[in-house]
Amino acid sequence: ICLYIGHENYKDLAKVGQLFQDQLFDLKNSGIIDQDGVNWPVELFFCGDWKFMYIIMGTNAQNSKYFCLYCNCEASLRWDMDKIWNNTENTRCERKSPLFPAINQKNYIPDELHLFLRISDVLMECLFADLIKKKEFQKQIKPAVELAFKNIK
Repeated sequence: ICLYIGHENYKDLAKVGQLFQDQLFDLKNSGIIDQDGVNWPVELFFCGDWKFMYIIMGTNAQNSKYFCLYCNCEASLRWDMDKIWNNTENTRCERKSPLFPAINQKNYIPDELHLFLRISDVLMECLFADLIKKKEFQKQIKPAVELAFKNIK
């Protein structure tokens, strides 16, 4: 955990990240030795919201052509569920050096809350677009929603 005064951008985070690079490599390579002399290997992970992870990993913004943190999926092809993308790494959108090179790319994990919020946001948008297109919203659902809101006390 790190607290710093600055903005959530690559330039500011690079200054802060520089302080940790050597320590992270040392921890990854040497592990931790306890009081009994036992060496415990350490595998590093990083978790954060999507925007923060893009900055830390040095990749383009999440609305760019190659948006995925884990593969080379192009934005125009993300709707094609028949395509299979290997989760190795995104080599097409990388533009800056990762701020924590000691952490393997596969060990960057986006937080579930933001993923589920975005997924539910997209699903709700699709639902309402479909309902409006089919005129069902005006006929059946809108009156039911309005009635439910009137009954809330």
